[in-house]
Amino acid sequence: MSRLYKLTALITSRFIHISRQYMYKLPLVRVSALSATMPEGIVAERVTPANVHKISPWKGASYVRKFRRYLNRGDVGIYLFKDNQVVSYYWAKITQGVPAFFSHDMIDSGEVLLHRLEVNPNFRGLGFGTYTTYRLLQLIYDESEHKKDKQICVSVMRDNYTNQHILTKFGFTKVKHVFLVVLCSSLVFANERYLTGASGIKIRFRIPESFWAPAFNSIRSCFVFMDKGVWI
Repeated sequence: MSRLYKLTALITSRFIHISRQYMYKLPLVRVSALSATMPEGIVAERVTPANVHKISPWKGASYVRKFRRYLNRGDVGIYLFKDNQVVSYYWAKITQGVPAFFSHDMIDSGEVLLHRLEVNPNFRGLGFGTYTTYRLLQLIYDESEHKKDKQICVSVMRDNYTNQHILTKFGFTKVKHVFLVVLCSSLVFANERYLTGASGIKIRFRIPESFWAPAFNSIRSCFVFMDKGVWI
């Protein structure tokens, strides 16, 4: 492999990100009928400012800072512990207080977005991903108002068969294919194709959350119209 090829590949990976995803949805009201078996020796806890740091031994200080930002914007998260160590986590965005136009996650009115499920590689294949998903869905159900009007959504990479299996097990339905092209982590092109046959292209300019979040949180009450975000 030539040096020029390696250099080109490095530059491309830093400035252009392409992914193919599936979008799954589940009406929130169906969560009350779900069940899952807790793996032996597991303790589940909601992520809070008091325990958020416990992800550090596994993922490092950068994830503590990232998860604190999630808490500040109103997300809810679940940790699964085994032997007092975090072995899996999952997050959900359930508020409309963050402007979608500037957010890394795509969320519309009446939707709850699941994001960032991960299980420690040493504990995969033991049902932790399934139980983490179940506990997060229960937490969302308990936290949400107007349950009959809400949809739980999650985007999954097309080759992530494990997560797709978990979602199907809980009754999620695949609703669309999404082809994303992200330039410089800011300009997003999304080609969406619904299984019903409808399709469309969306363009969004993404501003890093670390830039806008502090200012937005301080003036949120003054700019309610920003809550819905903007798609072009």
